[in-house]
Amino acid sequence: MRKLFPLLLICTLCLCLIHPGSADVSSVDQSTFSLAELTGFQADIRAENRLHHETDAEVEAGVLEAVKAVTEDYFAAQGITVSWAWYGWEYSYSRNFDFLTFSSHLDYEDTEKKSHRVDVAADLYYDGLAYNVYQLFLNKEQVLNNSDEVPDTLLVDTGHVTINGKSGINLSLLQPDELKELDGAIENEINEHHKPHNSSQVNDVLKKTVEAHFAEQGVTVSWPWFDYDYTCDWDCYTEK
Repeated sequence: MRKLFPLLLICTLCLCLIHPGSADVSSVDQSTFSLAELTGFQADIRAENRLHHETDAEVEAGVLEAVKAVTEDYFAAQGITVSWAWYGWEYSYSRNFDFLTFSSHLDYEDTEKKSHRVDVAADLYYDGLAYNVYQLFLNKEQVLNNSDEVPDTLLVDTGHVTINGKSGINLSLLQPDELKELDGAIENEINEHHKPHNSSQVNDVLKKTVEAHFAEQGVTVSWPWFDYDYTCDWDCYTEK
């Protein structure tokens, strides 16, 4: 049998970032975006989250080192040596541009050999060289407040931003919750206008068209049991 060749059936966002805030995304008419443009928009959102809102091992190591230094100095001034949580899941990190938060716990013994566990929380900022603790809380009590040192800008390096080419939106102006909301709106648009429906009917049309093509050559074809892929731009379907 002649090998069936692949067939396609086609039924014919730079602003200068100083104070990240909100950008006007409501004016963008996503209904004019193709599926590729919408999925590209979502890819840009993921890239922005990685660039300015997600932590990695290097960031977390720097934050932990800074918090440990400040916290251990605080206890050392009282003659106390502390030990930190053992496991990675006992440490929490979050990031919003160059501002970060940290939480975990430590343990120590007092002079009477009584054990104590202390919850540790900290707010930090990155100055381009190092992570700096400007607020430290022990069991929710603030023991350090250097908020006057915090820079006005949320972002040290304003040269790296994420701009979506189709919409022109500077995604680096958006907060994490705004990025999440925008991603949800894009997903809704995809589901409404670019999610294939009635794919079995599309498959029927494909099969009839292909079989008629080969029948003219006296060839009978057989079809795969599965592995049919569909994409959709409004009412135009692609099957392969």
